[in-house]
Amino acid sequence: MKLSDLRTVESREKTDVRPNRTAAFVYIVLLVIDLGVLLFNELDIFHVDKTTMRISMAVNFVIGLIPVIFGLNKKWAALPWVKYVTFVSLAVVCFFDYMLLGEHAFLMIVTPLFLATQYRSKKIMVIAIIGAFFCSLFSPIFGYLGGFWAEDGFFTFLAETFGRMTITSTPVESDTGYDILQVLLFYQLPALAFLVVFSIIVNNVVNNNIRGLETETALESASRTDRLTGLLNQNLYQEFVEHNDEAGNLGIIFLDINGLKKANDAKGHEYGDLLIERCADSVKKIIDENTYGFRIGGDEFIVIFQCDSKERAEEKLKQWENALFQVNLENRQKHPGLVCSMAWGMTFGEAKQLSSLIHDADNHMYNQKRRI
Repeated sequence: MKLSDLRTVESREKTDVRPNRTAAFVYIVLLVIDLGVLLFNELDIFHVDKTTMRISMAVNFVIGLIPVIFGLNKKWAALPWVKYVTFVSLAVVCFFDYMLLGEHAFLMIVTPLFLATQYRSKKIMVIAIIGAFFCSLFSPIFGYLGGFWAEDGFFTFLAETFGRMTITSTPVESDTGYDILQVLLFYQLPALAFLVVFSIIVNNVVNNNIRGLETETALESASRTDRLTGLLNQNLYQEFVEHNDEAGNLGIIFLDINGLKKANDAKGHEYGDLLIERCADSVKKIIDENTYGFRIGGDEFIVIFQCDSKERAEEKLKQWENALFQVNLENRQKHPGLVCSMAWGMTFGEAKQLSSLIHDADNHMYNQKRRI
């Protein structure tokens, strides 16, 4: 176990490896479909200008490979920004496909919403919804004005059936605005209504995912942290002691509160708990990416930190002494009469000898405590 594996739930970043891999497989399917569309167009089954289709599908293929490459590599898939690259890429792919194929690619616009349900993120959901609505609003307009839509498409059927008008595949300069109005009325409004309903469903799914994550995080946090102090708990400490082969060189500071029993007997357990919390605050002040604090007993704490020399370990000890001094200064204002006094023992060495290091630090601490 590496020392960094001891980070609390709150400080660990949740990665999206599995959702990003799901997105990669979705992209593979979309790229296969795009190749099929290109082939159909080459065979004159679709009637889009072949040069335009070739260029657009080439752009789709290049952009679509980006999330595939990142998603299939486990290390890259864990990077927090990969999901944003995925959704931006998908917006571009959807825009081109929807613009070229019109109603034939209508279901493409819900792909971002489908992928959003794989993540536990409000931000991703909002990005997906905005992307879907953007494609639904502007792709048909560009497709229609560009003359990419066939004259016998579904839009034409709607217009001729309900609007009693003839729609061409290219814009007419004299009444372009009128044609755009028909695009909005007979094609985009039904699509937008569909997106609104689907977005409500996606919002509920993502909210349930987020609530599940919060519950999972709370349970995991409770299993790893001490309830009173918020430091790592004894269970996690024992786990690290038993599995520390990869930890490298470590500094150990063993701490014990002076006079906790007397404080409990004289002023009650609430006062004793406050003393424990304030002493723990001195430990929290020196915690960083290489330093971890545990509460391992009623009045005992241990600080384990990565360092490369005894001098560095002594610097960390000095840092904690300054932190304890700062806590007592704060006590004078917030908790008059409360004084945090702690005995300490410090050692430095290889993690493979961790039990021996802890035993030495413990002995140094008790020797100091007896002198006090």
